[in-house]
Amino acid sequence: ARSTEHWLTALPAVCCAAAAAALDWHLTTLQLLNPASMKQALVEGAVRLPQLNMHEQGNGRINLPASQAVLANYKPRASLIPPAIHLADCPYMWPHCKQPLYAHALPVVLNATIVNGMANTGYLQEPPVYEGLDEGGKMLHVTFQYSEVLWPWSGYLAVYVQVSPAAEAFSGNATGRITFTVTSPGQLGAEGKAPQSSKVVVPLSAAIRPTPPREQRIVWDVLHSIKYPPGYVPRDNLDIK
Repeated sequence: ARSTEHWLTALPAVCCAAAAAALDWHLTTLQLLNPASMKQALVEGAVRLPQLNMHEQGNGRINLPASQAVLANYKPRASLIPPAIHLADCPYMWPHCKQPLYAHALPVVLNATIVNGMANTGYLQEPPVYEGLDEGGKMLHVTFQYSEVLWPWSGYLAVYVQVSPAAEAFSGNATGRITFTVTSPGQLGAEGKAPQSSKVVVPLSAAIRPTPPREQRIVWDVLHSIKYPPGYVPRDNLDIK
């Protein structure tokens, strides 16, 4: 008999495979169909579930009509999962949304996925760039690590977010954006096969608060969690009674 743990991981795979097969019928240009374009359609068409965080629901519930609409007008491109980083968005961005950023703290580290629907190989033309769009956004120090080669169809983007030491008394919201360009070989079968490129813009926002005294800080270790399954339930979640 198959264990419960195996069922919990196998069932979503079966659902996604069935959804992909259903969407395949509506794609008029099979040349555009690849693992990346299918993932983009499923993720971008998904509906976020209320009252659940990102660790519990991922990108949300599959919505086939919405994903079909994405494929109907699809042009080969790159994208990021998640498409936006809003650290104060509760409950989806829990546990990050429970803790505003402040100066002199360790950086918040976020791992995102670059999906490349243009080809199975690609690379970032230049390192990603962060731009602050308001007073708070200009007080953020954002650095990156990323895959040198996007293969097959994807790669990683690690985002490190810190508050500038000069903002230790600042209180307010921070808004900015991350920009990078993915370059890939020419589309298969296209005349001339000129290289393809796709610019990706990712909104980023956070809440900043004045730096608290050391004696008022609590250390949070997000890696201390109950074994999966049944779910992602950190032991130090103060909301769970």
